[in-house]
Amino acid sequence: MKYTLSILILLLPALISAQTNYKSGYIVTNSGDTISGLINYKERVSNANTVSMKTGSSVKPKEYGVNEIIAYGITGIESYEQHLVTISQHTIDPANLSIGIDSSYRTDKVFLKVIQKGGKVNLFSYRDNIKPRFYIQDSAPNSCK
Repeated sequence: MKYTLSILILLLPALISAQTNYKSGYIVTNSGDTISGLINYKERVSNANTVSMKTGSSVKPKEYGVNEIIAYGITGIESYEQHLVTISQHTIDPANLSIGIDSSYRTDKVFLKVIQKGGKVNLFSYRDNIKPRFYIQDSAPNSCK
């Protein structure tokens, strides 16, 4: 009994981290085709770089990254779009603030969470281990800032 309980306790973290939560969703390929299926939905602190999708409940899932799809969404919950954006790198953690202005940034292609889409502007968010950021896109193409 002790032996079985010990093995169960040792395997519990692996079992918990391997959980999946597939929900109805879609991806939009680089060519603009929309494919419906099941998206592995995980509530995250940071935006994902990849998304796992399967086209049927018994089909093996496939990972899609920012270079393979332009958008994805979980039906009725949230959606993401691929954008090339400037991402500020300065921290907001008071313990790690620099002296003076920190204007460091990186440019990267990422999935931005769609917060609101409107007729004139769209609002997106991006969150990583540094801080949350917000981007506005007007009607001009590639204008996400």
